Amino acid sequence: MNTSRRVATFIITMLILAFSLLTILVDSRLCFSSTTYVVNTDDSIQTAINNANNGDTILISSGEHIEKSYPIIVNKSLTIVGENTLTTIINGNGTDKGIFLVNANDVKIGKLTILNTTQYLWVSGIHLKNAQRVIIFDCIIRECGSGVQLTNASKCNILRNNITFSYSAGIYLHGGSTYNIIRGNTIFNNPTGLFITDIESSYNKIFHNSFIDNVQQQSSVGISNQWDDGYPSGGNFWSDHQGADYYHGVEQNIDGGDGIVDVTYKDLDRYPLLAPPTFFKVYSVDQEEYYIVAISNASISNVCFNPEGRLFNFTVHGFNVSTSFLRISIPKTLLWTNNMNEWLITINGTLLNNPFIFEDDNSTYFYIKFIGNLAHIEIKGTFAIPEFLTMYIWTLFSIQFYLIILRLKILSRRLSRQVKS
Repeated sequence: MNTSRRVATFIITMLILAFSLLTILVDSRLCFSSTTYVVNTDDSIQTAINNANNGDTILISSGEHIEKSYPIIVNKSLTIVGENTLTTIINGNGTDKGIFLVNANDVKIGKLTILNTTQYLWVSGIHLKNAQRVIIFDCIIRECGSGVQLTNASKCNILRNNITFSYSAGIYLHGGSTYNIIRGNTIFNNPTGLFITDIESSYNKIFHNSFIDNVQQQSSVGISNQWDDGYPSGGNFWSDHQGADYYHGVEQNIDGGDGIVDVTYKDLDRYPLLAPPTFFKVYSVDQEEYYIVAISNASISNVCFNPEGRLFNFTVHGFNVSTSFLRISIPKTLLWTNNMNEWLITINGTLLNNPFIFEDDNSTYFYIKFIGNLAHIEIKGTFAIPEFLTMYIWTLFSIQFYLIILRLKILSRRLSRQVKS
C-alpha cells in the first residue's frame, strides 16, 4: 500500500514538473514583475525616475515635454521609452547641461525625439557616463551640442538612431569608452559624424551606419576600433565614397558584385556599403525583436514575413536605372535552411537561378539584380522561428514524459516483486 502511494505521489509530482516546464518555456516573461510609470506632458520625467525601482519602465506619452531643470538624471536600471518616436519630443529648451545623463548600468532609452541644447561639444542629447550595457535605440536626436556622448562607457549599444544637425559631433566617444557597438544609425549633416578623441577609447565596433554629408565623416585617434563587421556582413555607407562593385569575397577579387564597394574607405572600413542600409522590423517574440537589413539603389516596400510559409515577400521600385540591385540579410534565428541550395528566390513569379548567396554565423545574405522599375521578390527558406520554438518545447516535454514512463515501469516491476514475495 505504501508503495502504491509512493507511485501515485511520484506520478503527480512529475506531471506537475513537466507541465510547469512547458509553461515556463512558452512564456519566459513570467520571471519577474515590474511597474510601468506613464509620464504625460504636464508630468516630470525626473519625478517618475525618482519614484521608480530597478527594472521598471518609464513610458513617455506623445507630445512635447520640457523639464523644469536639466539634465534628466538616470541613476537606476530602467527602460525609458516614448509612445512614438516622431511624436514624443523631449525639448531641452536650450539647456547647457545636456538632456539625459545616464550614470547607471543596464538602462534602455528609445523611441524619443530629443532636441535643443546649447552648441558645446560636451552638451549632449544623451550622455552615458561611467555606465555599462546601456542601449540607445530608435531615437531622433538633433540640434544638440553632440547627439550621443560616451564618457568611460563600455559594452553599450547605440542602435538605429537618426542623429542630425548637431552643433559639434553626431556621436562623441572619450574617457576610455570601450567595447561599444554603434550600429544602424543615420548620422547626417553634422560638423563631425563620429568623434573619438582619446587613444583609450578603443575596441569599439562601428558598422551598418550611414554617414551622410557630414563636414567631417569621422575623426578617430583610438586604436583597434573596428569599422566593419567583417565579410559578408560589411561596414558602413559613406556618402563621400562612391565606387564600383564588380567583385565579391573577403579580398573583393572574385567576379560578381555583393553590394560592397570594392575599395576600402580610408583604410578604416574594409567593406564599405554601396548604399545606405535600411532596417525593417519583421517579427517579435518574448520581447525580442527581429530585423532584416536591406541595401539597395531602389525603394523597398510591403515587407512581409510569413512564418507559416517560411518566406519573405517585398516589393522593390527602381529609380529609372537600367539595373537595380538589392542586398538583404536575414538572421539565421528567424529563417534558415540546412543547405544553401535549398533557398528559393523568385522575381515576379520567376525562379532565380544561381543567385548570389553568402552567409556567416549569424545571417544569410542575398544579392539580387533585376531590370525594370518594379519587382515583387519572394525568398523562401526551409525552417522559420515558430517551428524552432515549437520543436524545442515539445522535444523537452517529450523527454520529460519519457522519463516519467521509464520511472513508472521501474516502480511497477518493484511493486510486482513485492506482491509476489
